[in-house]
Amino acid sequence: MIGRAIRLVLAPQARLAVLAAAPVPLKEFYRDWVMPLAAIPAVAGFVGAAVVGYALPLAHGAARVNPFAALVGATVGWALSVLLVPVLGLAISALAPRFDTPPDSDAATRLVAYAFTPVWLAGAALALPPLAGLAVLGLWGAVIFHAGLPAFLGTPETRRTGFTVAAVCCGVIGFAVAGSLLRIMVPGAYR
Repeated sequence: MIGRAIRLVLAPQARLAVLAAAPVPLKEFYRDWVMPLAAIPAVAGFVGAAVVGYALPLAHGAARVNPFAALVGATVGWALSVLLVPVLGLAISALAPRFDTPPDSDAATRLVAYAFTPVWLAGAALALPPLAGLAVLGLWGAVIFHAGLPAFLGTPETRRTGFTVAAVCCGVIGFAVAGSLLRIMVPGAYR
């Protein structure tokens, strides 16, 4: 599955056409794609926070988060990431008519998950806190979303860019809300 995810990130146009042509049932899709990939940043974040620790330059050491708090934070973060996929899928399906696209929540949910793939893969950098900035590579998800609009939702070429911008805005809001919920629900895991 990691190999398929990497191939999607490296060659989105070719992979998305294949994936859109043979959709798997959502239950299997979640079990085999969304849930395992969403676990990557959760596990890496746990390792980075509880095992490796964050550098404290003035103290010449590292600060580690309580392992139990980090585990709870990783679990809640994983659940929020998994839940964000269908929420954004519904939002994008609702936005679709504004971009001359027929609404289809299942296809939109799949496209959101495929667009999240580089975010989840880049989340592996959280295992080494100094490399956490590499998570910005997850922005490639916008390219995947843009490339997948015709195959998954039938969006006309002239409407793809506007739809992508609207979807990215929804994603940013979704991640901000999920991050805020995570910090409220598990305050000891994040400082």
